[in-house]
Amino acid sequence: MKRMVRYAAAAVFCCTLPLFCAGAKAKPDTNGKYKLSDIVESIKHPDKSKKDSVKMSDVTAAVKETGEALGKANEDIPPDEAYYLGRAVAGKVFGMYKRYKNNALDTYLNEICTALVINSKDPVLYNGYHVAVLDSNELNAFSTPGGHILITKGLVKCSNSEDSLAAVLAHEIAHIQLKHPLGAIKTSRNLEVLSNAANSAVKGKETSEAFSKCVDSITDNFSSGYSQQNEFNADKEALRLLSDTGYNPKAMLDMLQLLKANTKEDSTGFGKTHPSPKVRIEAVQTSVQAYSVPEPSAVRQKRYDSVMKTL
Repeated sequence: MKRMVRYAAAAVFCCTLPLFCAGAKAKPDTNGKYKLSDIVESIKHPDKSKKDSVKMSDVTAAVKETGEALGKANEDIPPDEAYYLGRAVAGKVFGMYKRYKNNALDTYLNEICTALVINSKDPVLYNGYHVAVLDSNELNAFSTPGGHILITKGLVKCSNSEDSLAAVLAHEIAHIQLKHPLGAIKTSRNLEVLSNAANSAVKGKETSEAFSKCVDSITDNFSSGYSQQNEFNADKEALRLLSDTGYNPKAMLDMLQLLKANTKEDSTGFGKTHPSPKVRIEAVQTSVQAYSVPEPSAVRQKRYDSVMKTL
């Protein structure tokens, strides 16, 4: 059914949840199907009614089956697990980049994010969507499975309007909703991580190292980037988000043009982790034709100019 009330971009924004708030320990999933802890527990405490202890061959088979299931259906990873995994990834990124402290900018970006997700297909996550700014002049943005969106100060300054900033956030929201960040643990490396966890449990060792490796798998995407097709899909979904929220979908083209003008081939930021702006522009130009262009908003531009003065 068509949405009865649209949250327009020019309207008053809703309040957002606290950024990266600490949470209680993740609750186990009702079916516990894909938890590392459950795999470990079954190895540590085998069925006492059986005479034989768990054989390593059985453990390997179970681990392989679990890994293959993850590879086929990452949506079966419970929301709480995705959140805590994403929070750990965000924490690791903050170990590489300092947080840019600017309350006005934080509030502004989270308000734009709220407007976009309310009009999306997945407006609710385990602990919501949260945006934070990294104190770096690189032009880059990242997203985690748990809904954390990290954007560099350099990319914010590269924008020229609220709509262009919304285009960046819409692209990252699209990555989250299309489950691209979880793709990093849908690889053969994940089988290795699970196998290491099982072996560690058999030997009575802790599994924190295995969890750390899962976090590393996702964090590695920040340096290598997603596949070109994933980037194209995220751009296409972002156009829909922009349009549904009342922003100008062509702002995506504006932002890509700005990136093209400011990105070098050997760049350590956006140019390294995303397909070239030129290639993305060609793809977006085709898709954006399906959307109408709203009237320019003086309110949005005034709001944008006011926040940009605080940088």
